[in-house]
Amino acid sequence: MSPPDRPSTPDGPPGLDDPFRLADEGAGTKGGTAPSPAPGAFPPSRVIVPPPSAQATPVHESLPDGARRDVSAATVRERKDPTSVSRPGPLDPPPGWPQEMWAYPVRGRGWRALLTATSGVALADLLASWNAFLGALVSLPLVVLVLRWQVRTVAATATGSDEVPVAFDPKDLEPEALRGLLRVALRALAYVAPAGLVLVTAWLENPRGPGPSAGTWILAGLLLATGLWLWPVLLFAEALGSPALGWPWRAFPWALRGARACAFVAGSWALLAFGSWLALPIARLPVVVAFPLLVLWRGGALAGGLIGARGLGVLGRRFEP
Repeated sequence: MSPPDRPSTPDGPPGLDDPFRLADEGAGTKGGTAPSPAPGAFPPSRVIVPPPSAQATPVHESLPDGARRDVSAATVRERKDPTSVSRPGPLDPPPGWPQEMWAYPVRGRGWRALLTATSGVALADLLASWNAFLGALVSLPLVVLVLRWQVRTVAATATGSDEVPVAFDPKDLEPEALRGLLRVALRALAYVAPAGLVLVTAWLENPRGPGPSAGTWILAGLLLATGLWLWPVLLFAEALGSPALGWPWRAFPWALRGARACAFVAGSWALLAFGSWLALPIARLPVVVAFPLLVLWRGGALAGGLIGARGLGVLGRRFEP
């Protein structure tokens, strides 16, 4: 039994405008045209094979006329900074690690970035000696910029760069960057809150007593030291774009792996904070004497922060999200 004929249409022979008929059905017969290639089906000569390794090996592309041209497989980041690499998986430590970290703050353009940041902090110290309010007003954004500089240093090192980033970047004041630092600050306060809670609880138990016992002070000191030791991991988490690393149960393993780097970063912050008390007497000297001394004093603290950030960045080369 033969199949029924398709219904005829007023515009042509039976079946040509059937809504259930594929557009290329019967192509190549009865004067039809050859089917068009599927989207994305290119001749083999146009296929670009990626390089087999992470190195920026040129890729050869064959043109329709038979000519060949080299296409660079390097990323824009690698072309601008040849020391950086872009490949998945853990990266190797830089050559000469860990001894090379001591010269990191002054390597390449690093000395210019360090001098720029140090001069800004020294000028803020001089301004604070003349007017405390104006000094505090200038110091607050400087603290933000220095912290962002450390975050960018960790991120640059973690992605393979061996150059110190510029000291001040306008993007450091963008809302996303400021929200990241706010997140770091809130978690930092949460890390040291248990120490204060222990002291407050001891005082509430006996408000009229002589105060917390020696054991309470020791416990509060240990909690405070632990919280301060974990603070650099918060910058580490922010630099790697993984805030979840800031939770204590995830921060402890990374703090143990990078104990020396965390100590350098925490020590840098301590010198910058408590060093302000020593900077005030220096700032009251004549400017021609005070400014170079402040540059040396603040430069040592900032250089220690860069060394610690370098260590955290090298640690970040082993991080896989």
